[in-house]
Amino acid sequence: MRALSRLISRAITNSIENSKYRDYIWFAFSIAVSLVLIYTIYYNFTNGKMDTTKIIGVVLCSIILLLMIMSAIVFFKKIREK
Repeated sequence: MRALSRLISRAITNSIENSKYRDYIWFAFSIAVSLVLIYTIYYNFTNGKMDTTKIIGVVLCSIILLLMIMSAIVFFKKIREK
C-alpha cells in the first residue's frame, strides 16, 4: 500500500513539474492549503475551550500557514514576471 501511494504521488508530482502551467498549479495549491489552514485555526479558536492538543495544533498550523503564504507570494511573483 505504501509503495502504491508513493508511486501515485510521484506520478502526480512529475506531471505537474513537467507541465507548462507549473507555477499556476503550485500557486493554486498554496492558496487552497492556506484557506484550509485558516479555517482550521479559526475553528480551533471558536469551538470549545483550548487544551494542550489544540494549542499545539494551532501553533503547527500557523507555521505551515506562514510557509504556504510565502510560497504563494513566490509563485505569484514568478507568474507576474512572465
